[in-house]
Amino acid sequence: MSDCIKTEIAIATSVLLFGGLLLSAKIPNISVVLGLASLAGIFHGYAYIEN
Repeated sequence: MSDCIKTEIAIATSVLLFGGLLLSAKIPNISVVLGLASLAGIFHGYAYIEN
């Protein structure tokens, strides 16, 4: 798999995880939200630099 496809899958996964958090009835722990936001930011930044 090329790096571009891996990056796109990671970005799509982060979007789905954030959507799942928004739809859940339970309030997520702040460290979980910050961790996901950090990972999403890293993958989005990498995708921006890659293109």
